[in-house]
Amino acid sequence: SARWPDFGPWRKTNRLSDIHFAGTLAADWRTIVISRLRCDTSALFSESFFIFADKMSIRVACIGDSLTWGFTLPDPGRQSYPALLQEKLGADYIVRHFGCNGASVRFDTGLPYAQTMAGRESLTWNPDVVLIMLGSNDASPWDWDADTFRRDYERLIASYRGLPSRPRIILIAPIRMFRVM
Repeated sequence: SARWPDFGPWRKTNRLSDIHFAGTLAADWRTIVISRLRCDTSALFSESFFIFADKMSIRVACIGDSLTWGFTLPDPGRQSYPALLQEKLGADYIVRHFGCNGASVRFDTGLPYAQTMAGRESLTWNPDVVLIMLGSNDASPWDWDADTFRRDYERLIASYRGLPSRPRIILIAPIRMFRVM
């Protein structure tokens, strides 16, 4: 007997009005596509509709360093702030972390965020909302330069402002650092 193809979390239906969102797809799909499929079962012909992509979801990019990535956490995929944010926001949002351990805002350091793979991928993902939490790796007392930090932060922000999605950009202050005695 004929089987329905496996479309993962997508639900089959005979009526267009019954289409329900049941999961998320690849992050780079941006439009709603409804495809009519004709399935030949042994008993009957039926037309069914599947929804393959979602633009209804708001894409949230979490930009940052090891604090975003979840470096010291036992399970960053479930315990990092982007993972917890996805859980809180639900299916109307796609939250993706673009954290890079050791990354800094400044372009004159060993690992400027804008030049990392995570930084480049975050731009090509074309998010609707950008959360930026960077600065911890720029805060060392022997390397701090407020003017350079401000200039490079503005440059980083401008790279997201120029995206076709025209994202809302939110800056998050890193956690407070304490001197270890």
